[in-house]
Amino acid sequence: MRAYVVENGKYKLQNMEEKRPVGDQVIVSLKTAGLNHRDLKIKNKFNDGNQAYVLGSDGAGIIEAVGDQTSRFQIGG
Repeated sequence: MRAYVVENGKYKLQNMEEKRPVGDQVIVSLKTAGLNHRDLKIKNKFNDGNQAYVLGSDGAGIIEAVGDQTSRFQIGG
């Protein structure tokens, strides 16, 4: 998976490890995403510089995988 991240105070496109959903989590294959003012301001608030922080709080797509406690959503939804 590739994602825009903030790392060491800089924005960059980075390859990220793909994880499996657990519990009630879902994985969504994004078809569209938005970058908003929150994403631009967050680098100074939550990023401690030790690891990359994935940007993006708005998006829409198709569910690819669900955790074992997910009952409300299903793959393909």
